[in-house]
Amino acid sequence: MFFLVAVFPATVFAQTIAVADADVIMNKSKAGMSIKDQLKEKKEAYQKEFEKMQSSLRDQEGELLKKRGSIPPEEFQEKAQEFREVLAKEDTAFQKKRADLDAAAQVALKELQVKIGESIQAVAKEKELDFVIPKQGLLYASAGQIDITKDVVEKLDKDVNRIDVKVGK
Repeated sequence: MFFLVAVFPATVFAQTIAVADADVIMNKSKAGMSIKDQLKEKKEAYQKEFEKMQSSLRDQEGELLKKRGSIPPEEFQEKAQEFREVLAKEDTAFQKKRADLDAAAQVALKELQVKIGESIQAVAKEKELDFVIPKQGLLYASAGQIDITKDVVEKLDKDVNRIDVKVGK
């Protein structure tokens, strides 16, 4: 029998693996904080507008109830129906505003995630890393693990200061 034996060198490739904390990047970067601040500001403005509208509707309801005994029942029912329609219209408008804000937030966060991905790639290339894994998914790491979270935040802050939350009118 004839055997062909091939000898391959046992080359061991050292893989450089790093971690990045996505939550820290999202919450500590200027772009992430700008999104959070804009959402807070818009929610507060919507809340004030909602409270003002509720106050106005309560006043209208009070006026309607005062007229109950002084106008014919048919007219009162008609005005009560009109009031319910206004109430439903206002409720629908505020639900739409909340949905629009949620949609705008998702668009801004998606843009932030893209920018974070670009920053991670740039830092990984600069540091000659083979892999970057999320810190949240890490089950075990030796004491000398490479954490590039701070570097990614710095790179992201250098590239993107703000991502606008664009709510449709």
